[in-house]
Amino acid sequence: MGGSNWPSSCRNGVCRTCVGQLVSGTVRYAVEWPGLSAEEQAEGYVLPCVAHPCSDVVLRQGY
Repeated sequence: MGGSNWPSSCRNGVCRTCVGQLVSGTVRYAVEWPGLSAEEQAEGYVLPCVAHPCSDVVLRQGY
């Protein structure tokens, strides 16, 4: 999240402070994080504090 002031708190994917919607690009997770429902994941929501970008990404902050 270079150059941005993205909020975060727990840095382990459970507090949801960092939640954002993936506008473009792809991310992966080393493990399945409990902080997002299947519906949220299907709608493109991600937890940037634990997501690893696989490409350049554009995120929309919050819901």
